[in-house]
Amino acid sequence: MKKKNRITLADYLRANRMASRELEQEVRGAGFHAMHKVHKSAKQYVRKLKHKKRLDEE
Repeated sequence: MKKKNRITLADYLRANRMASRELEQEVRGAGFHAMHKVHKSAKQYVRKLKHKKRLDEE
């Protein structure tokens, strides 16, 4: 008696994710690439010195 191999929803989703990931790596290259970036407000406070205006330069 043969068992019928049925593709479950979990199998389908896993295969789809893997294929999507491989395609993305071909297009964008290896590693992580953000798809959407958060818009940074101009009024956002930043502590780094390179972003602060220095009194000497003004």
